[in-house]
Amino acid sequence: MSSSDNFFVDSFMMPSVHGLTSLLQQSNTTPPIPSINNASLWSDQVKYSLSIGITSGPFFFIFWTLLIVSIVIYAMKRKEMKRNQHILFIMTIILAADVTLNLTCRMVSEWGMFSSVGINRTFILYYTIMGAIQRVVINYWVWHQLLMMAFLCNVFYKTCKETGAITQNQFTRMRMVIMVTLVGSAIFFLSQTTANIIMSGLVNGGILRDASSILGQQLAIFIAATIMFFVFTVLFSIYLNITGFRLNSSLQESVRKLKEKMNDQPLYAGRERENTLLLKQTALRKTRLMQAGLSLALLLQSCGFLFIPASAVWLYLGNFFFACTNVGLVIFIALMISINTPMQEVQRMFRRNSQISNDPPVLKDTKNFNNSRELMDGDATLVVEGSSHTVITSEIHSPSTSTGMSKSMTPVASSEQDSAIKLNENSRETEDLAMDGTLSQV
Repeated sequence: MSSSDNFFVDSFMMPSVHGLTSLLQQSNTTPPIPSINNASLWSDQVKYSLSIGITSGPFFFIFWTLLIVSIVIYAMKRKEMKRNQHILFIMTIILAADVTLNLTCRMVSEWGMFSSVGINRTFILYYTIMGAIQRVVINYWVWHQLLMMAFLCNVFYKTCKETGAITQNQFTRMRMVIMVTLVGSAIFFLSQTTANIIMSGLVNGGILRDASSILGQQLAIFIAATIMFFVFTVLFSIYLNITGFRLNSSLQESVRKLKEKMNDQPLYAGRERENTLLLKQTALRKTRLMQAGLSLALLLQSCGFLFIPASAVWLYLGNFFFACTNVGLVIFIALMISINTPMQEVQRMFRRNSQISNDPPVLKDTKNFNNSRELMDGDATLVVEGSSHTVITSEIHSPSTSTGMSKSMTPVASSEQDSAIKLNENSRETEDLAMDGTLSQV
């Protein structure tokens, strides 16, 4: 394996002296970095750095734009957001900042390699530090995306539990599975980072004089990391999309029962409820599409990581790694920023009054009926909620007026019955809007 082949792998695995030593050796025989007019004398490392700078340059501006946009949107809408929305947006901003920092370090490093006059020890040390920062940042943003997926899974599973799509026991088991998967991924990526640091210390400390002797271990570690990233991505994608399937199935069942009731009872006024359920399905469909988009973005990144060990065969395969990860990250961050709008639609569609949902049906009607009227002191005045006029006014002066008052209250009793019937229908409709849960806070 040539020194140029080792260079790309080393730049990701650890600040290995193996790749850097080859550069130092070349500095004795290779003239200073040529100009564009003398490109035929460029080393493979310089050509590779130039290609990375050109292909990643547009994403440098895209990630900075996404970071600024996410901060501006959060600053403008933070007063309207609820707890889960705050958490999701803050995690999105952290991810955008992390990715932007990584690409900035990469661009500075690659362009530094291209523009440096000759290879000297000062630049080698600088390149080593940049490479170390990039590896730590990459490991973190990989796990941070899994953390965001776990957060969304928890929110949607909580919604499924509140709506009855899953039982309490199912919710507890799934939450435990999500936590175990998340902690397992954290332990794995932390172990991988620690192993790279230890190998780097052994080489840089002179304990291992021949860095090529551990190149196989480096490749094995990174291949394992790539496989585990793919496995964790598939697991969280399954967890997240199960919730959307459960919620959609629950909505379809509600629509089916409503249509059966409308067919059995022609006079049953359920058209408005049917429209509400259909609106819910539309809002949920948008959210499910975004869930699928997040999963595809992670899968694209995990496939891109395969090109890092493959670059040992041909150095320029590393460009495919940057292409896949950059595109996947742009999709992931953009979806996380824009997911706020469909979530707000779902919030409006799936919200219900928690007090009504927790009270018995009879108590609900009684509370609604009592809240819809007001007895004024000194008058027998009935004020119907939402009405701009007084139904009846009769001053109470003496017992002799009680008979006349009872007669005059007869129309009011009928009005009260009509109001109670309407309130009862509204209460039934409210009970059917049972799918708010925790999602109303996202």
